[in-house]
Amino acid sequence: MAVINYSKGLIFDIITDIYPYQTKFGSGKAGAHILEQAENESWGSQLDVGENWVQWNSNGVAVPLVSYPNRIKDFMRQGYTLTNNVAVDGNNNNGFFRLSVGDMKNIGMIPNTDLKRCTINLNTQYKLSDRLSFTANINWNETGSSNRPNTTGDNRNDVVRSLYEKGAQVNILDLKNFWVPGSESVSKVPG
Repeated sequence: MAVINYSKGLIFDIITDIYPYQTKFGSGKAGAHILEQAENESWGSQLDVGENWVQWNSNGVAVPLVSYPNRIKDFMRQGYTLTNNVAVDGNNNNGFFRLSVGDMKNIGMIPNTDLKRCTINLNTQYKLSDRLSFTANINWNETGSSNRPNTTGDNRNDVVRSLYEKGAQVNILDLKNFWVPGSESVSKVPG
């Protein structure tokens, strides 16, 4: 007799706790707007006190220097993981079998990240005689992603680290659509 089982799971990923970061000062150091290649400090001019700066996205016009305290929440999105699994198993006096097929799809909290996995597993045993049986275990797994983030914290390319180091005067939402309309993936908006 064979039995068929089906299971489905859905998990949502949301940000619940963010390590605190300062939002009182803009990029720079010692209270000045000083940017050096090897540094990424945020101890420049005080924000939200009426100062105006020319910024990367202000087309050469000085605009109010304000803080954007929600850059991490503004950058992240709700992620999810969806899993499906179908299994067929059966047995009789001479043996048993179980075949399962699984599918997992993850859309990450970091934009443009994903992970997909497909698995097939077969476990079977058949008694050929009182002294001889055949057993087989076959597992197949294929995992792929168009983009996985580095989240180890020990690399300068870590997205989360970059968010913490980004100057508090940068509105992360202004960085979202940075392609020239009609030239997506080819030409970036100058700035």
